[in-house]
Amino acid sequence: MSAALGISNILLVCDEKWDQMWMSKHHYANELTKIGYQVLFINPPTRWNPWNTIKGLTLTPVDGIEVVTLPNRLPILGNPRLAKINDWFNLRSLKRKGILRDSSLVWNFDGRRFANPGCKMIYHVVDSHKNVLLDQQVARASNLIVCVSELFYEHYSQICSPKTHIPHGISSDEFEIDHGYVDTLTKKFGSYLLCVGSFSKKTNLDLLQTVALTYPSHRLLLLGQVHFKNNASWNALLEKDNVEFLGAIAAKNLKHYVAAASVCLTAYHFNHAQNINAGAGSALKHINYLAQCKVIVSSLPNDLTAFQDKIIFSATTSHKYIELIRKALSGEFHIDKSFIRSELNKLLYTGFIDKALKLVYKEVKESPTVQGQDILVISNEPWGEVWYSKHNYANELSKNNRVIFVNPMKRWNPKSILSSNINRTRVTDQLSVLDYGNPLPVRTVLLHKLNNRWVSF
Repeated sequence: MSAALGISNILLVCDEKWDQMWMSKHHYANELTKIGYQVLFINPPTRWNPWNTIKGLTLTPVDGIEVVTLPNRLPILGNPRLAKINDWFNLRSLKRKGILRDSSLVWNFDGRRFANPGCKMIYHVVDSHKNVLLDQQVARASNLIVCVSELFYEHYSQICSPKTHIPHGISSDEFEIDHGYVDTLTKKFGSYLLCVGSFSKKTNLDLLQTVALTYPSHRLLLLGQVHFKNNASWNALLEKDNVEFLGAIAAKNLKHYVAAASVCLTAYHFNHAQNINAGAGSALKHINYLAQCKVIVSSLPNDLTAFQDKIIFSATTSHKYIELIRKALSGEFHIDKSFIRSELNKLLYTGFIDKALKLVYKEVKESPTVQGQDILVISNEPWGEVWYSKHNYANELSKNNRVIFVNPMKRWNPKSILSSNINRTRVTDQLSVLDYGNPLPVRTVLLHKLNNRWVSF
């Protein structure tokens, strides 16, 4: 497929480093490699320090994937302009190394980077990016915005880029179980309740303590990473005799721990979905649990509606949560495994990858002009009721492409010094108008060039 689409390599940009514990972005990297693409997994930037100014990128082969780590040249400090400058340095470094090419595809899970990669890009939104630096710039530069939940659509309603809903997926590898491994886990831990994930302030630790106290004859096994230090509730949970924390388990072994479990749990705070402005949730761990046909008791509302009240049971109170676990342990829920497997086949990563790539590349095949790209029409006449040739070109191009009509620069005044005051106004779904001021007075060719460079950042 890569040859047919003209993709030389795929840069998968991630806000989570390559590690034992896999999120959806790690699974996508693995699946794309299995299909036959050359995948470079771009780790999040290293923590800034003054030595970063002389450091270069590092490239490490891991599990058939090349992992790239880039240093930030400048401290970000929550400043979008500094983020853009860092982004420019890192993109230039990737291009000089021959990693980022015109024929590359950037599959971006990080709304803080790659705002203008110079090639085709998919922006894959798996979490709410409402307050993420450069989120809107990355969205505008993308050829496709993939939202894991349809509830994210509203945030990108003003963005002209095509959008599609792709929920969390599953790898066919999840169905291949080593039953000897599972038997070993069963003998070691007995009957256990399993909770997988990142343990942080989002985790309902009081709820997990209640579970451990209510079911002392069952182990409560916790797998994942911890994102806090010296947390009293976490320490109290681990002090329970029947609670065991194993840390992060290699992604390809996690399925065996799920297969050996009696019941699988998702334990966020009950108001978590509202707090992150996401509504219902399709936590990736739900997919891992479903692959082994395990009853799931969740504190999240669930947008995997095909499985709701068939194998995923959601609670809105601690009392209801504990009662659902009791019913699961006593075998009161009948699970139709053939139905579950049939529905999961619709969620395979291979199908989702094919869907995304077709949406990005179909326009090139079907149109005599290149579609899906932002075209900037730079004009010396402002957009208005009176049209000249430049306005007509913009209108015609917008029928097949996303067009940004750049108005002539505003007259300089002292109030605009060091500020370009960029504003974008949507005219149609495919056409918008960009206004900006000059941060410096244009008196010489050099000042004119400096103005252009400043605005481009």
